[in-house]
Amino acid sequence: RSIRIGVFPLGRNFNYEFAHSGTAGARTHYQFARVRNEEEVWGQIESVLSGCSRGAGGRGPVSIVVFPELAVTPSLKARISRWLRTENRGDAILLVFAGTFHRTDMSASNTPVNACPVLQFDGRRLPGIDARGPGATWVQIKLNAYRATKQNLDQLRASEDAPRFQEFLELFPDGTEQAVEHIQLGNELVVVDLPIGRVAVSICLDFIAEEDVRLLHDLGVGIVFAPAMTPTTSDFMVTSRRLGRSHAATFCANSAWIVPQGRAAHGTSYAYLPVRGGPCRHTH
Repeated sequence: RSIRIGVFPLGRNFNYEFAHSGTAGARTHYQFARVRNEEEVWGQIESVLSGCSRGAGGRGPVSIVVFPELAVTPSLKARISRWLRTENRGDAILLVFAGTFHRTDMSASNTPVNACPVLQFDGRRLPGIDARGPGATWVQIKLNAYRATKQNLDQLRASEDAPRFQEFLELFPDGTEQAVEHIQLGNELVVVDLPIGRVAVSICLDFIAEEDVRLLHDLGVGIVFAPAMTPTTSDFMVTSRRLGRSHAATFCANSAWIVPQGRAAHGTSYAYLPVRGGPCRHTH
């Protein structure tokens, strides 16, 4: 049986509230606190789920749905769970990689984690599949914090989309050399054997961090789901080609919010599919 997999960047219209988490020298820490226009974002998510479940376009349902990094708050994740429980026609959607958000309810401290929960067809998190023992559920916690350089911040300020990033940029005082994602880091890569193959989630920077890429390869991961928020996915494509030489596929859902207008092709979400006995195939 073939399955369809969809990666969905959602729109640029996120209205975020950010939190300043302290400054140390020229380094400023930040986190994403909430999405102010959750109802509008939920409309996008619900439209995606409905279209995937009923097979919009006459091509059959989409069995696996992937949302981007920092797009699905805990309350939006709860609404996705309820939708799957009550509206998922014939359990057409089998898995939802429910994006990520900064959240403290999965952290042992007040420092948030950047976590991607994986939901099954009935809205529950997939149970009992990692090293934490019986009753554990599939949640991947980001292993590497994002660090934006002064050059990265200056590029945002100079872009035609600067008004969209204004509130974010105001977190960083003059002299900021590095903007650091304020999160508690995960300490394990969850690898799951499913009927479709050996699967892992790699969140944004984790997918281009050398140690973690090597781990994906050494563990024989055949399918990587990569929720991301990055202005360009060029480095991601390098990793996809590298893993593709071992016949691993990548499905990257990159947030459209961070991608500057006019450079959409550089930050596109994508699927990278290995072709047996030949080169890999890249599709949007």
